Formats: sequence, structure tokens, C-alpha cells
Amino acid sequence: MQISEFIKAVHADKEMRLNVNKETGNVFVEWKGIKTVIEPEAIQAHTWDELEAYIHGEDTNPLRHMTRVCGYFSFVSSWNKSKLGELEDRHNGNYALPNES
Repeated sequence: MQISEFIKAVHADKEMRLNVNKETGNVFVEWKGIKTVIEPEAIQAHTWDELEAYIHGEDTNPLRHMTRVCGYFSFVSSWNKSKLGELEDRHNGNYALPNES
């Protein structure tokens, strides 16, 4: 996929935000609090459907996901099972406490 096509596709999705590092050319896409770093080579080597799956967290290879769940940005790939579960709950909007009547 061409980088210009990728940028248009991201802008068309109202839930995504895009930033580009002018020095490295890396693209940062934020979706539901998750920042994904995408190298230009990865954009050119994949289709929009594949890249969108990476951004949505359905497949993390070869892209790197970052999020701010812990109070600072960190790579999700280094997280333990518990922290990944917390992130999944946030994706599902599972914030409520159990209703105890």
C-alpha cells in the first residue's frame, strides 16, 4: 500500500488519529488509547485490511503497539498477562463495578 493511501484511510476513520515523525518517517496511529508505531516499510508491505487489524490489536506482528494504561507510554509486547487483561477490559469498555444490591 502506498503511504498516501494509508494516510487517507486513517483520516477516513473518525476513531483514529495520525502523527508522523519527520525524522524517521515512522507513523503513529492512535485508536482507542492505543498508539501503534508503523514504519514506512510496513505500510508499503501490507494491505489496509492487514494494517487496520494491526492497529485494532487483532494481530501485532510486525508492528509495535504502545498505550498509556500504566500512566506512561510503553510497548504492549513487554506486558504480563494481568496488564494485557486490563487493556482488553478497556477495549471492551468494561469499567463498571459489579452491581451489589
